[in-house]
Amino acid sequence: MIDPDDYQPEPLRQWHVRSVVDEFRRAVEAQSLAPVLSVPAIIGGREVSTGNLESVDPGNYERVVAIASSVGRDAADDVIAGLAEAQSSWSDRSHEDRAEVLIRAAAWMRDRRDTLAALEVFEAGKPWDEADADVCEAIDFCEYYARQAVLLGRGGVVQSPPGEDNRLEYFGRGVTAVIGPWNFPLAIPTGLTAAALVAGNAVALKPAEQTPAIAYQLVEAFRAAGLPEGVLAFVPGPGEEIGAALVAHPGVQTIAFTGSKDVGLTIIEEAGRTRPGQAFVKRVIAEMGGKNAMIIDSDADLDQAVPAVAQSAFGFAGQKCSAASRVFVMEEIYDEFIDRLIAHSATLEVGHPSVPSVVVGPVIDADAYARLTSAVAGTAGNVRFGEADQTNQPAGWYVPPAIVDGLPPADRLMIDE
Repeated sequence: MIDPDDYQPEPLRQWHVRSVVDEFRRAVEAQSLAPVLSVPAIIGGREVSTGNLESVDPGNYERVVAIASSVGRDAADDVIAGLAEAQSSWSDRSHEDRAEVLIRAAAWMRDRRDTLAALEVFEAGKPWDEADADVCEAIDFCEYYARQAVLLGRGGVVQSPPGEDNRLEYFGRGVTAVIGPWNFPLAIPTGLTAAALVAGNAVALKPAEQTPAIAYQLVEAFRAAGLPEGVLAFVPGPGEEIGAALVAHPGVQTIAFTGSKDVGLTIIEEAGRTRPGQAFVKRVIAEMGGKNAMIIDSDADLDQAVPAVAQSAFGFAGQKCSAASRVFVMEEIYDEFIDRLIAHSATLEVGHPSVPSVVVGPVIDADAYARLTSAVAGTAGNVRFGEADQTNQPAGWYVPPAIVDGLPPADRLMIDE
């Protein structure tokens, strides 16, 4: 019996304990020697091999981490037909039964926490602490949504006129398309997928093209947890192909997306078009990009503010919407703050995230590298800091920390994520 009130978040790893560090180091070393992973598509409960989609280590792009099937636009009808067939029986299960699947999936990930986090180090370029935290968050999503589903399953009393006994009950909407990001490659797909599944919906999971192997671990977790075959489809492939086809398909009732603003707005626009054979209005859940800012007041403790800004801005190479990409500083402390921020940022180690001391790893791919380096090179502001010794780095997409001031409001660095 699941108690909705006993939720506890997964404890983060205690990195100051030597045995903890040594244990994870062994997992990272094992992953560094692992063969190339083969990642199939899952359509109609069956493994499908079609096309090739390579994911590489962004810290050493000469190393292929996984070769995944690449599902094209023409597969969308088969994907949705299989999910629609499985939808009814899954939705008919009790909330408690569906919640138990999530609890077992969380246990599967907990048992493999080191292995999953180590895979993130190499396929997503995440530093140790960020990789481990992503796995913890994935476990948390399963545990939390399982308990919330039990609460929703109890329904509720609504107004009942004399002679009536009215109750509020929740039912699954139908097939849900989940389109996940690469920067939180296990946690966010898990959250979007687990919530949809436990609410009684069949799901088509389209992972980010850069991180299909990590996302596939979620499929393995749900398989091991007893999720019925056919309820979850896994469709790696180009976003402009299978992703766009799922968004437009008249059989998809809900779209859950995390990614850029441009793609998110396109999804919202496309989902608003009612197509032939579509008997419902689609719903979109979109978590899009951000341009996070920090404000440093004149009475701020710079001993705390400087390292906090640097870690937020440059940890994981700043590849998240919560990264401090802009800082507004009161004039009377500006010079001291910027000098100290430059000095502190110069101490941040840039390198492959398999090294535990690395704070600034690679950016995810060549497109990200080109976009970021061109934005710094073309800025109208003053580049106060932006060089790092990369002579000992392997062939990876490394962008050193950059600090630019004197920016006009319309500069790319002020408005683009």
